Amino acid sequence: EERQLNVTVSLMLNGSTFFGTARPKHEYMSELVAILGFSAVKNSDLFSQMIYADRLYRYSKPSKKTFAVGQELEAALAFDPLGKKGDFRGWTDTLFQRVDRKSLMFLVSDFVGEIDLRLLSKKHDLFVIIVRDRFEEHPKSLGHLRLVDSESGRGFEGDINAAALSKYTAALKENDHKLYRQLRKNGIRYAKLYTDEDPFVKLTKRMR
Repeated sequence: EERQLNVTVSLMLNGSTFFGTARPKHEYMSELVAILGFSAVKNSDLFSQMIYADRLYRYSKPSKKTFAVGQELEAALAFDPLGKKGDFRGWTDTLFQRVDRKSLMFLVSDFVGEIDLRLLSKKHDLFVIIVRDRFEEHPKSLGHLRLVDSESGRGFEGDINAAALSKYTAALKENDHKLYRQLRKNGIRYAKLYTDEDPFVKLTKRMR
């Protein structure tokens, strides 16, 4: 009983997770819920899930039952991330306040945005899973397009040329540099998974 783990999987399902070329990121993230949840109950550990975006949408009670994992998988798959802006500060504050018992906590997001995990990492054993689509990190010139922001719903029309993509990729690299530096400084384990990869194989290798 003393060795029993409390496994919490928390998804940040904001609008940007609706994107994907191989498959939508939010769908891929839902599969991770199944992998981690079924692994937890097979090991007789307690499993719970939290879904967050601009606010808390779901927080399940810890359970050791297989059907509970199935319920949480269905909830994640049914969740619509469109139009929801990611509140990373609200996410970490809610996890800190609502999850009392020390947990093995998996944070699943594309992690595009400012996030501070220092306080949360002092209370829980964190494992960060960064889910990306390869096109996000290696985009190609698309020419003149009309786009819609998946978080705000605002439209944009313009030329997506090499200069615009260069600024975008530079900003994303700076975002990731800050994130990796924070993770390493605070001893937080992490893995980056792409939507065209087998999540079980990649995650198993990273968690050994």
